[in-house]
Amino acid sequence: MTDLKSAQAALAEIVEQGEGAARTQVWDGDRDVFHPERDEVAHFYRFQELKHGRCYRTGDTPQTGPTGEEIQVDFDGLLPMRRNPRTADYPEGSEIRAAQQEFNTTYCLLLYLLEDAFTGNPANCARPSARCSS
Repeated sequence: MTDLKSAQAALAEIVEQGEGAARTQVWDGDRDVFHPERDEVAHFYRFQELKHGRCYRTGDTPQTGPTGEEIQVDFDGLLPMRRNPRTADYPEGSEIRAAQQEFNTTYCLLLYLLEDAFTGNPANCARPSARCSS
């Protein structure tokens, strides 16, 4: 973003994708990949479907909530997750620790790339950064 106009365009895109609270409809305008016969539900409303255990259907609104077919989610089948897990909580060489280290490195790199892009160093985004080590 370089000016007010580009910042407003970025915010409009966030709202269009369903992440903004001002959205007045659940559909994002694209076709649903999982249900090609209907429009795609915006990201925020996809999570609402899971929360309420129902799909949105034509005519549903943010106010009505999803009223379509039931969604089966086996919450008992989900693995328990520690609150605020830290890499040091898991033994060296364990699968979980390796996955956390990979995530931490990738997320760190993402933050550096975003900083470079937004502070006027977009050329740094084209090459890998050594600033994030595992």
